Amino acid sequence: MGKAKLCSNAGAPRGDRLPLVRLGFVLGACVLCAVGLVGFKLFGNAQDASATSAADPYEGLFAPAQPSGDPGQVNDEGRYGRSKDDDSRSQRRHHGSRPDESSPRGRLLAQFYDRPFYVYPQVGDIGDIEVLATMINSRQDAGDNPRLLMGSSELSYIDPMASHPSRFFGEHNYGIDTVQVGKAGYQSLWQAMELGALDQADAVPDRKVALIVGMQWFMGDGCTTESFLNSFSEDAYRRFMENPRISEQSKEVLRSRALELGKGETELNALAPRTLSERIDAGFEDFVSREQDEGAVEQALQDNVAIPEGRFADRAVPDWDEEFARARAEGARACTTNDAGVYDEYFEEYYKPWLEGAQSQEKPERFVDWSQKELEDFKLFLQVCREVGVEPLIVIMPVKASYYDYTAYDRESRQLYYDLVRGACDELGVDYADYSGFEDDTYFMRDVMHLGWEGWLHVNRDLMEFFEAGEQP
Repeated sequence: MGKAKLCSNAGAPRGDRLPLVRLGFVLGACVLCAVGLVGFKLFGNAQDASATSAADPYEGLFAPAQPSGDPGQVNDEGRYGRSKDDDSRSQRRHHGSRPDESSPRGRLLAQFYDRPFYVYPQVGDIGDIEVLATMINSRQDAGDNPRLLMGSSELSYIDPMASHPSRFFGEHNYGIDTVQVGKAGYQSLWQAMELGALDQADAVPDRKVALIVGMQWFMGDGCTTESFLNSFSEDAYRRFMENPRISEQSKEVLRSRALELGKGETELNALAPRTLSERIDAGFEDFVSREQDEGAVEQALQDNVAIPEGRFADRAVPDWDEEFARARAEGARACTTNDAGVYDEYFEEYYKPWLEGAQSQEKPERFVDWSQKELEDFKLFLQVCREVGVEPLIVIMPVKASYYDYTAYDRESRQLYYDLVRGACDELGVDYADYSGFEDDTYFMRDVMHLGWEGWLHVNRDLMEFFEAGEQP
């Protein structure tokens, strides 16, 4: 595993906060009239305000921003930002308490608390940060000890291998488990936004995150408009912008990229941090928007899977020799039609026809223009980690060499990509697990771009080392 020392971010600018003196003054003048104003917007009649003053969508509307701490300070555990037992900055629901069911929203959150996702959050879960945070907290309260693993399509829970983290950690008690956050097309910019939002919701367990980076992200011009718009979450964007630990510069980078990738300026302005009066004015619109999203969230609730009983067995230590032998045997059973280490269905439908054509054609010109925009988005993720005090581990995935050697992305081209990612990590002082040397291993990848039977075991072993470092036995 490649190692680079952690770098300080001393002096990084922090988000603006509403001064407490001004807040106290405004509260004294506005609390009584605020309920009436919201009620008027909801029903067109100020006399109805008394019937709506306790409506859940407006709960916490006037809560002051909390102190953010100094992202440039190193705490006594050697990581940036606050220590684990400092909860002064957040307005979060403390672990061990179930959401209040006095409102429809509270009742929905309570259902997620009672039935948290296990294998893989649904789109509705990921887009609704409060739901995702509620389930992470619920799993912590249940003793599940989850850790945040971000990525894209490799996390998908489709025909899972025994070494896939959802099974490897889920069916055994190896001390930690994973919260897998990401989907196909969710690239560096989305990862940065989601992490900043989860931090704002105080939902990054143990202040650590592992991110699996894919080579495909850096092809062409990087993140496409279609991919970004499909993955964009208003809730995540708003929370990112409201996070006082994220610098104004980082917020402007996200805003500029969102505009470039197709979001409208009016829409983003509506999601920006609001003054007290603006929050009151926006109450009705927020309420309507949330109601429209509830369908996706409720569907996600129905798709959730219970935490396996194996998570609560006596703690064990993996027998890695035995696990790797099992992985090779499982890979062999899945790859009976080829020696490339590609599972049969994929080989017959995609790989074999492509290979026959590629071998009969002239090799295309080498690709060298890896996306600088994606690189900057990736650096934004690393910078957000630094600013909010989250320690990252970057997982550099390889690809299947026997496939890509016939493409424009040959070995020399791929080396340029690997150097690009490693260089960004070194520049920002971030640890990485570099698996680029495993491109020719038969069962490391299951197809041309997704981790396979042995590949996941290597990753799992490094995840355990990373997430358990510094923990008390």
